[in-house]
Amino acid sequence: MNGAHIHLLLNHVPILGSVFALCLLLYGIFFKNRSILYAGLVTVVATSLIGIPAFIR
Repeated sequence: MNGAHIHLLLNHVPILGSVFALCLLLYGIFFKNRSILYAGLVTVVATSLIGIPAFIR
């Protein structure tokens, strides 16, 4: 794995993960599905944790 692979992983996963989390959250709120809502919240936390090294690097 070289620098280009690390760049793609660190910079693009949080962006796409945030969009995916937003879709999960909207679906969970709209259909009042608690498990999907929790999955969206977990996705938000996971993408923010992945975003920390992207911000530092």
